[in-house]
Amino acid sequence: MTNFDHADAMDKNLSAVKVYTLRQARMFDLPLIYALMQEGSRNGVFNDFYITDHGRVTVFKFLFRDLFPFPALFGGKHSNREFYIFMLDDTDIGFVALQNVLATSGDGIEWNIAECAITEAFRNQRHGQHLISRIIDGVAEGVRLSAFCTSNAKAMQAVLKKHQFKLEKTVEIPGILPLYYYTLIKMTRA
Repeated sequence: MTNFDHADAMDKNLSAVKVYTLRQARMFDLPLIYALMQEGSRNGVFNDFYITDHGRVTVFKFLFRDLFPFPALFGGKHSNREFYIFMLDDTDIGFVALQNVLATSGDGIEWNIAECAITEAFRNQRHGQHLISRIIDGVAEGVRLSAFCTSNAKAMQAVLKKHQFKLEKTVEIPGILPLYYYTLIKMTRA
């Protein structure tokens, strides 16, 4: 289980102290997450399926089922993803969807960073680095974190490399951009 709610991280290297928080996403966060997923698809960093006519409806439906407070009324959650809103002070600036998966090697726990995005007004300001730091800080020691990135997701690839994620493999799927698979096993920080 992750430990993100109400956990703050402060960046004292910037001119003013900034407080970063990850909080559990709720139903009213659906428009922000949906818009960022659509934008990411148009920009080529998310799955192109999200911007097809069928994909737009499907994504909205699965977000609705995953974020609705009583998913049993609609047949249960759509996925095993946990959605979090990334906040700077009191402002929502992005989201992350984490998916609990069986570890690809061994019998450990793995959390996959299924999707994450920062709103356009807050990009290129190191906030993505703080988001990934917050995720790393929120998982237990020995947990494997993973992420797939398209070849167009240059900013995400740079952030993962900065946080010591290793490029494990490249997945080639015909008709789709190459996907890069990155992993990191959280160790105790010195």
